[in-house]
Amino acid sequence: MSLEKRRFIRIVEGSPLTFVAAKGLSGEGELLDISLRGMRFVSESMLTTGEKIRTVFILTNGISLDLTGVVRHVQGKGRKHLYGVEFSIHDQRDLKEHIKLNDYIVRARAEQDRILQKELLKKKLV
Repeated sequence: MSLEKRRFIRIVEGSPLTFVAAKGLSGEGELLDISLRGMRFVSESMLTTGEKIRTVFILTNGISLDLTGVVRHVQGKGRKHLYGVEFSIHDQRDLKEHIKLNDYIVRARAEQDRILQKELLKKKLV
């Protein structure tokens, strides 16, 4: 059994996103998951490790987020690339966006827990 080493709750997401890199490249992708610390997304655009980016997307509950970060991991698969981004907080705007993200993660996690508890109860009653 593998022990989870992450300190931040990850929420699975499938939202489209747009990004702009510090060097001016812009692109589109799809968000895979998100936590308070960072996110993973796929894109056909090519970014490099260490590159600073700004991302904009709308979560499944309709909340719009505009977050900055640094590309920490890059995995290429054919035309698509998987990126791991670590968020950064530089100013009041970044802080406000992280507060919105925190609220979303807390609510999404509570909903996931509720669904899991319901499923476990069904199995026990069968």
